[in-house]
Amino acid sequence: MEFTILREDISLYMSIIATIVSIFTAYRQYSRDKVKVEANFKLAIGCLRQHTEHYIGIEIINKGRDAVYVQNIYFPLNNKQNYFSSKAIISNGGEFPIKLEPFSNVSVYYPQEDYEGMKKLGAKFAEVKLGTGKSIKTNSFPTD
Repeated sequence: MEFTILREDISLYMSIIATIVSIFTAYRQYSRDKVKVEANFKLAIGCLRQHTEHYIGIEIINKGRDAVYVQNIYFPLNNKQNYFSSKAIISNGGEFPIKLEPFSNVSVYYPQEDYEGMKKLGAKFAEVKLGTGKSIKTNSFPTD
């Protein structure tokens, strides 16, 4: 019995391998270019001598490979309106919009009384509005 490999067989195997490699490469490129942003609540306490203030913070983490702009942060209420707070303190001292470089993070803090007011109005979470038009929801408010 004689075993022969034809040119057509080699071409078929090479085209199958090339197709598999191109699908894998396209998937990696797609997942690399995706916007990956995470937002989480955290509690903070600010101390200056005898003066202590409590804050609620939202940490925004850019896990993607591209820079992302954070346009604003708002809190959806029960009556389908959004609550914006002008008392936001940004950890890097900037103002909105915030540019987040790849693999970096920023925290935005709100005073305790502002947080209590948001909860009374029915806010249960925050939404971070990105420059791409996408909104990221945070986890629910921390319980006291």
